[in-house]
Amino acid sequence: MKVLEFLARLVFCNRTQEGLIFSWFGADKEFSLDQLYPVLPMLLCVLAWMIASYLIGSINFSILISKLAFNDDIHKYGSQNAGSTNMNRVYGSKIGALTLVGDVGKAVVSVLIARVLLGDNAAALCGFCCMLGHCFPVYYRFKGGKGVATAGGVILALEPLSGLLTLVIFAIVTFGMHYVSLGSIMAGLFYPVLLNSVSKMLFHTVPTALMSISAVAMATLLVARHHANIKRLWTGTENKFYLKKKKKDEEEVEKTATEPRSLHRIDEGEEEEDDN
Repeated sequence: MKVLEFLARLVFCNRTQEGLIFSWFGADKEFSLDQLYPVLPMLLCVLAWMIASYLIGSINFSILISKLAFNDDIHKYGSQNAGSTNMNRVYGSKIGALTLVGDVGKAVVSVLIARVLLGDNAAALCGFCCMLGHCFPVYYRFKGGKGVATAGGVILALEPLSGLLTLVIFAIVTFGMHYVSLGSIMAGLFYPVLLNSVSKMLFHTVPTALMSISAVAMATLLVARHHANIKRLWTGTENKFYLKKKKKDEEEVEKTATEPRSLHRIDEGEEEEDDN
């Protein structure tokens, strides 16, 4: 019984709006052993949306688009990662952008619904579950992307100011060092720090326990999913990213485009740092 009370306080007693579920079941009520009725329905609602968020996150737009639009499998090409960066390289910028919108959008939907119904603490948990679903989708044998775009959607929907500052760090590192993977890793590592700073600046308090735990968990998962990129960065073999290709590269693309092979086939041995 004490466990239920602890979980209820952890999830619903925070510095922000608790959400509609709290107002329906637990408004103006103290959580105690004598008041378990409002606790159980609320915790069940949180658990249900955490599972739903994971399932929403498991919808992999890279795999869906490559299958429906090209009758192909993105896992066969480029870095073999089911993310928007690999989609951009293999199928083009428009398809990559469409994939990015889908990966960000599913996170925003999961978090915003959780915020309205369950409050910010539960929304942080559900956002992490959505990212977890993207990285390990149940529909595709747990082979997903690296979670950068989905994590970005979670952060922007949960803490917009922290999200914008995180995006700035990503842009500075990516376009300054020309490594998407490094920009993603640095942005993920800075997010818990930015969350703490923004909370102190705006609310004059520290983030709640669940929000801090979720932020650290997201950063840890993001770094772990980039373990191969980290090895290549360490050895100096990581591919660089440029907004504009060099003229020589453009000529090479025009040359290879006339070869009798699939337009989205990537040469063996080539690998792009893919971080979504």
